[in-house]
Amino acid sequence: MKVEQAFGPLLSDYEVLTLLQEQDTTLRAREANGANDMPNLMTIQFEATVTPEVIKQTIKALEPFQLTKAEKLQLINLCPRSLVDIYVLIEECEERFAEDQLEDMLTIIGRLLPPAEETMDTEPGVPDEGA
Repeated sequence: MKVEQAFGPLLSDYEVLTLLQEQDTTLRAREANGANDMPNLMTIQFEATVTPEVIKQTIKALEPFQLTKAEKLQLINLCPRSLVDIYVLIEECEERFAEDQLEDMLTIIGRLLPPAEETMDTEPGVPDEGA
């Protein structure tokens, strides 16, 4: 694979999914010829659990915190559920935010983004085999 642009724009999982779906016919044609690029598409389909509307709502709700684009993207893609997760994702978190601000971020994320448990099922309503 050739890297065309070393530092391109930051993309959410949803944007990557959209891009891959646009290239789906090309990928399928390559797979028919022996190349196996489809697992990448399958992985991102599993990971991309939010819609563009939810992304916009989340970015708007997080505006008061003055997060960088990369930090917002990480929060949207990874849907943190604890303060520890937030500390890992936000640079200099301890110096920039009070604990109540971080709790507010978690509340916003919990309200707008799907919990990690929902993303684990491949099909809604289908129980895990281990359950």
